Amino acid sequence: MAVDIHHSPDISEEQLDLLCKSLVPSMITSLVTGIIVSSFAFIQQSNLDSFIWLMTLFVVSISRYYYVRKYMDSGDKAAAWRAINIGAFASGATWGLAPFIMFVGDPFVYKMFLVYILAGVSAGALAGYSASVVSYLCFVSPVVLLSSFNLALSDDDLTGAMSLLSLIYLGLLALTSIRMQQYIRGVLSLNQTRAGLEAANSTQSGSIEQLNNSLENARTYIDMAKLLTWETDADLNISSLSRRFQQITGEHIDNVLGRNCGELTTSTQNGPRQLRELNEKLKNQSALVDYEVDLVRQDGVEITVALNGEPQYDSSGVFTGYRGTGRDITAHKKTIRKLEFHATHDSLTGLVNRRDFYSRLDKLLDNANAQEGHFYLVYMDLDRLKIVNDTVGHLAGDELLKKLAGELQGAVAEDVRLSRIGGDEFGFILENTSMESAIDIVECLIDKVRAFRFEWEGQKFSVGVFVGLVPVLDRARTVTELVRYADHACFVAREKSDSGYYIANVASKKSDFSEKDTRSVQHMFDALDNGRFTLNYQPIKSIPAGGIDYFEVLLNLQESSGNTSSTGRHISAVEKFGAMAHFDRWVIHDVLRDYEKFHRLFPDAGLFVNVSGSNLDDEALYDFIREQMAKYAVPREKICFEITETAAVRNLPDAVRLIHSLKSSGCRFALDDFGTGLASLNYLKEFPVDFVKMDGSFIRGLKDNPVDQAMLRAVVDLGKVMGFQIIAESVEDPALISYLAKAGVDYAQGYAIGYPLPLAQLSETPVSNESARIFSIK
Repeated sequence: MAVDIHHSPDISEEQLDLLCKSLVPSMITSLVTGIIVSSFAFIQQSNLDSFIWLMTLFVVSISRYYYVRKYMDSGDKAAAWRAINIGAFASGATWGLAPFIMFVGDPFVYKMFLVYILAGVSAGALAGYSASVVSYLCFVSPVVLLSSFNLALSDDDLTGAMSLLSLIYLGLLALTSIRMQQYIRGVLSLNQTRAGLEAANSTQSGSIEQLNNSLENARTYIDMAKLLTWETDADLNISSLSRRFQQITGEHIDNVLGRNCGELTTSTQNGPRQLRELNEKLKNQSALVDYEVDLVRQDGVEITVALNGEPQYDSSGVFTGYRGTGRDITAHKKTIRKLEFHATHDSLTGLVNRRDFYSRLDKLLDNANAQEGHFYLVYMDLDRLKIVNDTVGHLAGDELLKKLAGELQGAVAEDVRLSRIGGDEFGFILENTSMESAIDIVECLIDKVRAFRFEWEGQKFSVGVFVGLVPVLDRARTVTELVRYADHACFVAREKSDSGYYIANVASKKSDFSEKDTRSVQHMFDALDNGRFTLNYQPIKSIPAGGIDYFEVLLNLQESSGNTSSTGRHISAVEKFGAMAHFDRWVIHDVLRDYEKFHRLFPDAGLFVNVSGSNLDDEALYDFIREQMAKYAVPREKICFEITETAAVRNLPDAVRLIHSLKSSGCRFALDDFGTGLASLNYLKEFPVDFVKMDGSFIRGLKDNPVDQAMLRAVVDLGKVMGFQIIAESVEDPALISYLAKAGVDYAQGYAIGYPLPLAQLSETPVSNESARIFSIK
């Protein structure tokens, strides 16, 4: 679109001159901003896409400047006008493509950062393109439309809303640009009128009237653009203000005129600092570009005003003051703050969310590493929330969380920011405090939770809490390590702490708990909470008699995909966290509960039940076993508990005590995976067991390995002396059974005998010792 140079040439040429004068500052501002944004993007993404984008912006800016100057110098102003608009569009398109290139796939907060930059670039361009709506729209349209399209590509409702807001923002910017052009044209018209009056006779009343009309028109244009205008004298005292100032602040103009810029009424938080910086800029005679100042209206409401201004000089170059504009950006700032709040806070409780909590923890770790500072990480894991959800619904559970979050936040100091880390997990950080004080705070919160009562539809509920306290004392750690320690401390507090909390030991240089361990434990507890465990029964065949005398009960996990998997790969992690008691109790309870059904199917058979080696010192487990056996009237001689040889040797006194305790009550005992530990035969005499189960690593290659054969003969001979029977595990070859019979082995277990099956499938099998043949079918 060509400018009409021939129509009103003075005004059109002045507008073109204004655009050309702002070209270099606009280009420099755009490049500096581009350098900052692309450098930050490179730090986050570690690729060259951001620098390719920056070079594109650089080429567009230089080309734009070259062609505009070329046509202006040649006097072809129409061509210069086209070059300005084409260059503006190319620059805007480059900025609009930034979201497709930088921070792709990065967290939401970085995208918000880029949206904020693009909004600032679009708003800041108003000053450079204020002389022409067309030029400004050529620049801002691709910026906003492309970034809006990028936001619309996301499935997130919030980014979709922001995409719509971006389009509204484009409309507001266009309206503002129109009003600013009206203002510029008014000012240029005023200047032209003044120039004409200087050339005309001063006594011509018609010229004076024309000047007054032009002044009034200029004021009208300014009011239409909703911009306030301001001027200062050389001492930086306010000498002129437009009526818009009074509309924005509610303060009468006469009360402000003559006051220094540093005497405006500001907010108590940021205002004083902002005014000090503003005075420094004014004293240095620096230009103001969208400088934000927080002011307070007469009614006490805080507002934010963005100021633009230029220093003024007389014909001798003497500084005479400032002239500038300002606009109310309060609504814009509120929108940005709301977006930032939602990005860093939990929508249910209003507490800071996991992402913000981990970010702050990471910063504290950097500070602790640099300055040898210390702090405490506190994790809180609520107990019995699932009961509320299952009994009266998740709506009630959410309401409980909101109320309890308020109680907990009110119980800690104002500078302690409580965070909701997960569904029923909270956390916070204690700085500049002693261990004694940290423990006092933790105990206070535990008492607070235990005393908390929640009522819903006439029912009252209480919850428990287990707390992990992690001291971070003068040692470099990562967030992942500390969270792992905190998780483990919560598990230990749940399992073994009467006080409800446990203090993690982070003195060792290497963490014992990997991320994989933590996931395994969480997976197991999720299966326990959601009823996804099943029990399978694998037959144990008497080799001399040929019948099925026993079944080993095995724990399986029903995955969310519907497939069933073994829990073996998760058990070691659960044992490491000290949390196996939950799962041992679940197995023991369900086995004994279903014993009557099992007994009807196999009246002469017994059951082997595994007990974790990590629970050998758990006196409460012994009591639980006795209670459950009495409750379900299970004959104790029909139950044989087994532990692995490795666990027994590692916890020898506890293992011996457990064996004696259970055998004295009538139960039987087996040593599992025998032969995998060190000095197996030497330790065997320490255990008064009824069965020894030979590990599958010996049995599978038994026929071809003389050493394994000798080991088996030694155990068989020792069994005859000590009175225990031998069970061969992992018997997968039917031909191996005859060899085991010749070697004197009493029982065989493995796929050659039968696969593990649920009790419901066992019920389809005829009840007799002859049914052993069924289990030999794979």
